[in-house]
Order: sequence, then structure tokens, then C-alpha cells
Amino acid sequence: MIKNIFKKIFEKKRKAISPLIATILLVVVAVAIIGIIVSWGKGFTTSSLDQTTNVYKQADETIMLSFQSLDNGVLIFKNISTFDKDLEITGYKIFSENNHPLLNKMNNLSTPVTIKRNLSQKISIPVPVERKFNMELYTSDGYYIPLNNISTGKTPSLFSQTFGGLSDDVLYKPNSLLQTSDGGYLVLGRTQSFGAGGDDIYLLKTDVSGNLDWNKTFGGSSEESPNHVLETSDGGYLVLGRTRSFGAGSYDIYLLKTDFSGNLDWNKTFGGSSSEYSTQVLETSDGGYLVLGTTYSFGAGSEDIYLLKTDVSGNLDWNKTFGGSSFDEPTQVLETSDGGYLVLGQTSSFGAGNRDIYLLKTDVSGNLDWNKTFGGSSWESSTQVLETSDGGYLVLGRTQSFGAGSGDVYLLKTDVSGNLDWNKTFGGSSSDYSTQVLETSDGGYLVLGQTYSFGAGSSDIYLLKTDVSGNLDWNKTFGGSSSEFSTQVLETSDAYYIFGEGGEYLYDAEYDYINLYIIKTDFSGNSLKEKIIGGKGVDYLYSVAPSSEGGFLLGGITFSFGGQVEDECDAQILILKIDSQLNYDISSLIESLFMEECEY
Repeated sequence: MIKNIFKKIFEKKRKAISPLIATILLVVVAVAIIGIIVSWGKGFTTSSLDQTTNVYKQADETIMLSFQSLDNGVLIFKNISTFDKDLEITGYKIFSENNHPLLNKMNNLSTPVTIKRNLSQKISIPVPVERKFNMELYTSDGYYIPLNNISTGKTPSLFSQTFGGLSDDVLYKPNSLLQTSDGGYLVLGRTQSFGAGGDDIYLLKTDVSGNLDWNKTFGGSSEESPNHVLETSDGGYLVLGRTRSFGAGSYDIYLLKTDFSGNLDWNKTFGGSSSEYSTQVLETSDGGYLVLGTTYSFGAGSEDIYLLKTDVSGNLDWNKTFGGSSFDEPTQVLETSDGGYLVLGQTSSFGAGNRDIYLLKTDVSGNLDWNKTFGGSSWESSTQVLETSDGGYLVLGRTQSFGAGSGDVYLLKTDVSGNLDWNKTFGGSSSDYSTQVLETSDGGYLVLGQTYSFGAGSSDIYLLKTDVSGNLDWNKTFGGSSSEFSTQVLETSDAYYIFGEGGEYLYDAEYDYINLYIIKTDFSGNSLKEKIIGGKGVDYLYSVAPSSEGGFLLGGITFSFGGQVEDECDAQILILKIDSQLNYDISSLIESLFMEECEY
């Protein structure tokens, strides 16, 4: 009975205590939340937005920045100070009529950015509603630098420039242009005007408007030539070429690495007692570099495919040769999704005919997984390979064994092991050539080439579209009564862009018979707009790079522009920015003093 009494008393007390405990817990939680909010607000305000403890002085006229572009919240600006000074940017303030908490107050950058003189840099900023606005950038040494009339509109600048001296300076390789991470452009060429020898590698960097940031030459007392350039993951640049000044043989492969200002980090040569030539370089997923080339010093035959791998400092990890007793030549290499490497070339050592397409796959250490040849009793050559979305490989080339004419476009698809899925030929009764293939957004394939079988002139640009199985959807030709040649094709969200040469003369048929020729088409290959760009001499297009601000950068050589040169057939490097509607501006270019008939 006593036990039951205590049980009733305890139950009554528990019912009375429960509301009290709940109330206390609510109060404690509320206080904690308020404390967190208050402390977060104080920390965000004092450390990120409204630093009133530091006093900044306006920089004088020797410390200046210029606005380059603003796209999707990424601001690009350039250090145009009149003396050589690195600026460390630590924060910014944007002036706006809007009362957003990130505007009209100083914002610290999570990581300060350093910008060297005559170079560009980028930061992410909130974009106000105004179409144009002003802002200030703050430096670590206590200055603020005004940036005025920043435009939020995405209006790509159009420009044209020539580079070179009194002798022959050229850009003549497909992989010679790229847009760098700071929004500017990198240009790779060959110079006879500057440097240490007869021909040197010529590397130039411009800002987003085409103004020169810096230029460098690389080489020795003899001859160097460029082949390929890429931006590395550390922000520097890697250049592949060949050298006759350094190394062990007549010609060696020449690999050099620079920092983002073009200063040499290191250079290496690869080769033996005879000659080696370079084709392509990749930055691999492990941070090293893969080089594809040709060797006459090593291997089984007269000429073999040469594949070598280096670490991040250019030190050799391994090298391999592929080929037989005759001639074997490289075209392209790519790193496959399984971490190995796929090499495309052509072989006279193996296969069914005089020369066949040669496709081989290696593991990550360069050891051969498999190799395949494709062709008939006559001649085949390779142009390009890509890894398709289904894991197989698509090969573009040219065949004289199959098809309708003396040479046809040759397209073939393999599975992941190199076994043939299908092959197709495209062309007519004369000769037809392949230039490039890409996998389109609808899953088919777009092939660019040139044709002597169809069209209006001697040679026309040839564009054809297939489905995923290589069956022809449509084909188109572009050109006039003269000759046109294809360079590159790109797909954008709303069109195909074709880049090439020809397109009839602009001034004089005797001297002005090759110009830059650009075509914009819809997704059925129908021409929407065409432009012929050039001067009173001959102008060639060799390389195209898409621009992040819209449009494209074109690169080649010109005999029309550049002013004075020593010889009538000395060329200059030409770069030209066009927008997506093919608008351009060459009004700033100076005409060459020589307009004679010159070819390169």
C-alpha cells in the first residue's frame, strides 16, 4: 500500500515538471540560435564587408588597372602600371544604387591574387543590376585602384593584329592558338626576325583585346620549328617542336615548359644519332606529359612511331617505338577513358596494301594492348581519331582502295578493342580529301574536307553529316569558281562554323587569290552567312580557337598586312577576332609594301 502511494505522488510530480522542462529547453535553444546569428552576422560584416580598420590611399597614376571583360560574374582586368610592379589584390568594392549586402562595401578575396605588369588576372564578383558600374580594387600594400565604366553586357571585342619583324614570321600549324585561363590568347609561331638562329620558336601572349602582353623566342644557333602548344594545369605553357641546335642527332624532339609569363622553366630534347620529329603533346591525368613523334634513330624499320612519357619536370619515364621493317608514321594520340593511350597513324610495314591506316592501343606504361590496320590493296592515310560516347573509336582518313573516285573520304568506326563496326566512303569520280571529324550533339558525325568531284569550282569545301551508324544524312559544298580549302569546323549551340581559305579574290585576281573564308550554317548544312577576309596579297588560315566571350580567334600568315619587310615574300603572323555573326575589323592593319604573288 505504501508503495502505491509513492507511485501516485511521483506520477503527479512528473506531470507538473514536464511543462517546466520543455519551457527551459525552448529558452536554451532560442538563446543559442540568437547567439549564432549574432556572432555570424558580426563576423561576416567585419571580416568580409566593411573593413574600416584599414585606411587605403588612392593609387597614383603609376599604378593602374584596366577593365578587360565581365562574363558570368568573372571579371578580367589587366595591370597597365607604368613601372614594373606586381600588384597583390586583396579585396574589392562595387558601387551600386542597389542595397544588396555585397555591394557598396569592401569584400575580401578568400585568396589574394597577384597580377604582374602587362598581364591579366580574374576574380569572381557579384554583378549589380546596372548596365555599367564603377568599382575599386584593394592592394595588400594599402592602395585602392579605381575601375570605371565596367560593362555587364557580353560584347566581344573585335581586333586584328600582325606580329613579326623584317624577315619571315609565320603561324602555320593547326594547334597554334588557344585562349588562356586569364581570358587572353597564346600564339605559337616561327620567326626569322628575332632569336638566336635562322629559325626560332616564337611564343606570344596577348590580352583579351589582342594587345601584346609579352613575346619570347626559343632556340639556338641553327634551326627550331614549333608544332603544338598547350596551357598546363599549373598555369604555365608547354611547347612542342623540333630542334637542330641541341640534342644528339640531326633533328631532335624539343619540349619546353614556361611559366605564365613565358619565362623558361626547363627544356628537354629527345632523340638519337639520326633524326626525330614531333607531332603532338598531351598533359596526362597523372600530371606528366605524353609526346608523339617520329624516329629514324630507334625501332625496327626506316621510320617508326615514337611515343614517350615524361614526368611534370620533363624527365623521361619511358619511351616506345611502334612499327615494322618499312615506314610507319604517326598522326595523333589521345588518352583514353581507361587511362591508356590510343595512337593513330599509317603503316607501310603491315596491312593489305601499299600503305594502310594504323591504329594501336597501349596501357598507361606504353605497353601494346592491340594494333589494327585498315585498308585495301592501294593507299590509305589517316587524318583524325576520337573516342566516341559509346566507348569505341571513330577514325577519319582517305582511301584509294575503295569508293567511287581516285581518292575518297574514309570514315570507320571500331569497338573498344579496335574491331571494325562499320566503314563508309564519301566522294565522287575525282579526288576528295578529309580534314576533320567531330561527334555532334545529336549523336551523329560531322565530316569536313574538300572535294574535286562536286561543287562550283576546281576545289570546294566539302561538309557532310552522318547518323551514328555512318549513314549519310546530307552533304554540302561551299565555294565559287576558283579553289577553296578547309581548315576546321566547330559546332556551337545554334550553328556549325566552317573555316577555310579561298572564296574568290577581293581586289586583284593575280595577287589576291587566297583569302580567309568563313561560313556559318544551320544544322542541316544550309549556309546562313559567309565572309571572305583578306587584303591585296595572299592570306592563309591555319588555326582557330573558340573565345569564351563569344566568337573565334583566327590565326595564320599574311602577305597583305604588316608594313615593311625585307623581302617581297616574307610573311607576318596574323591573328583576327570575329564574332558569332562573322563581323570583323581589320581597319587597324597596315598594308604590306609588297603585293607580289607569294605562296607559303
